[in-house]
Amino acid sequence: MTDLEVMEIAIQEAKTALSKSNFPVGAVLLINKEIIDKSQNQNRELGTLCFHAENSLLIKHSSLIKQAVQGKDFVEIYSTLEPCLYCFAGILQHNIHRLVFSVSDPNVGASSILPYLNDWYRKKNITIEKNILVDTYLPILYEDNKRYNRYDWDKLLALNNRK
Repeated sequence: MTDLEVMEIAIQEAKTALSKSNFPVGAVLLINKEIIDKSQNQNRELGTLCFHAENSLLIKHSSLIKQAVQGKDFVEIYSTLEPCLYCFAGILQHNIHRLVFSVSDPNVGASSILPYLNDWYRKKNITIEKNILVDTYLPILYEDNKRYNRYDWDKLLALNNRK
């Protein structure tokens, strides 16, 4: 599957999250280009801060990911929004090879901190790609922002080269 096809799946998960009044983030886990699972943010629905889309995949498939990485399989996570520190740390801890996301998060996005972490994290050899289907995901994020006003919208657009 292409990056665009996988991100479309993540975006569908984000739409589902929004329809349940959750923060609209979707994520997809792949091993050797095969989709293993998809997830969405469920924080409001489940009444906890732990069910971020990416972290839910990591928890559910931790053993499988570890096995895949040890077996030299290629592991990727796609997310509609740049992962927060909580999820990014989990992605690094699981030795994920590639992180792909749509929109950079000016509030809590954490992927830019990698160069500032200690050697153990920097040597993880993760590839990070962004700006996949930004214009498809932004309207979904905007709907949530109208309700909860999480973002300075101009700042978010500028960070994502949309202004």
